[in-house]
Amino acid sequence: MAPGIQGGRMREGDQMRLYTSTGTRKTVEKCNALNIGLLMVDVWRDPTKWPSFAIDNGCFAAYHRNERWNPAPFLKLLHRCHESGLKPDFVVIPDVPLSKDSREFSSHWAPVLRYMFPTFPLYLAVQDGME
Repeated sequence: MAPGIQGGRMREGDQMRLYTSTGTRKTVEKCNALNIGLLMVDVWRDPTKWPSFAIDNGCFAAYHRNERWNPAPFLKLLHRCHESGLKPDFVVIPDVPLSKDSREFSSHWAPVLRYMFPTFPLYLAVQDGME
């Protein structure tokens, strides 16, 4: 379960964080003013220019493009962060968009990511029909 959430509810005093995956200079300036973080998907953007950042696995982006998901860009982002000493707010564990079988797929990735990047918080993307 995500930090700050107990029984599906945020605790008093917790704040919701917003993230965007766009990154023009003008957008970065506005996001910094509003404390909106960067959600990196597939492509490296300098996270030090943002108030916070997280890493998405790119599975939904590939699904949306009707392409097979390639883990290489995702792993490259994680390695680059790790080597740079940067810790994302969270990492979305690879999933299968719109599939009740996503949990099984994610369960294979979670221990690998935990071993490779033990300090990175891992979040599970929940899909309709998952148990």
